[in-house]
Amino acid sequence: GRAEGRAEGELLIACKTALRGISRNMSRKEIMELTDISDNLLGKLFALYEKYKSEAIKHIEEIID
Repeated sequence: GRAEGRAEGELLIACKTALRGISRNMSRKEIMELTDISDNLLGKLFALYEKYKSEAIKHIEEIID
């Protein structure tokens, strides 16, 4: 329902924030303090950024389902 949608929205925002951090060469520790993303998901975001660079945000649904 609505709570699920909100949680999904918050996750998407956190992922976008993390991707911005990655693009600014922030450390994993800094990004994890900034967002509440799990280490596993953060690893996926780093991989996504490596693959797509500045276009990574457009491909975020590949790791969030």
